[in-house]
Amino acid sequence: MLRCHLKDSHALKPKGIGNVLECLPLATIRVEDLTQLSSIIGEAVHHVEGFWGEALTYSFSENEPIGTDYIIYTYRVFRSSDKSYLGSCRVVTHKNFVKSVICTISSSQR
Repeated sequence: MLRCHLKDSHALKPKGIGNVLECLPLATIRVEDLTQLSSIIGEAVHHVEGFWGEALTYSFSENEPIGTDYIIYTYRVFRSSDKSYLGSCRVVTHKNFVKSVICTISSSQR
């Protein structure tokens, strides 16, 4: 379960980013595998009005270790029906526990 807040990002609009979605877990979430991260991202993205109930595809992009305890997992999010790009999401983990989910939503999708 996530608590999410959608924010306008005027500073990022020139880069094609319309909104930033920031989510924090309401309970402890331990990451066991990458497919679990797709579900977590799905829960986050479906907080955005206009994406409720929409079939979406999550494509793993990369992971970036930060020091020895943190990893940032990045996914690209696409609309399943026409494969249009919606944005990207990053899951920040600390020792395999989710700390936050941050998504940037393309301005063309809002």
